[in-house]
Amino acid sequence: MKLSSKRIIFSVLCTIFFLCSLSVYLEDENVSKGAELITEEVKAGKLLFQDYNCTSCHQIFGLGGYMGPDLTNCMSAEGGPQRAEIWLRNGSQKMPNMGLSDEEINNLMAFLAYIDKSGTSPVREFKFSTLGTVDVKHY
Repeated sequence: MKLSSKRIIFSVLCTIFFLCSLSVYLEDENVSKGAELITEEVKAGKLLFQDYNCTSCHQIFGLGGYMGPDLTNCMSAEGGPQRAEIWLRNGSQKMPNMGLSDEEINNLMAFLAYIDKSGTSPVREFKFSTLGTVDVKHY
C-alpha cells in the first residue's frame, strides 16, 4: 500500500473519530438531574447525613458502608417514610439512636426522598446506544 493511500485512510479515520466524539459531547440529554427537587430541607439533610457520617454504615447509589442497607430507594420501599422515620427516631439493634431533633429528622427525610426520586440503585440492566454511550434502564 502506498504512503498516500495510508495518509488518506488515516485522515478519513481521524475525521470519523472527531465527528463521533463531537456528536457524543453535543448530544442533548433530556435527563433530569433532579435540580428542581432540591430544597433548603434537602440541603440541610445532606449536611446532616455527612455530619453524622451515615455513609460509614449505609450506601447511596451503591457507595458507602455495608453494615446498614442501601438508602437510595428506602422511601419508595415497603414501609417508606414511616419506616424511615421510626428508624431515625428510635434506632435499632444495629443502628444507634442518634438523638435527632424533629427538624433534623424532617431534613434527613427530605434528603432521602430527594435521593429516592433522583435515581435507582443498584442499576440492573444496561442498554447501549449506537454511539456507545450507556442508556440506563431500571427495574
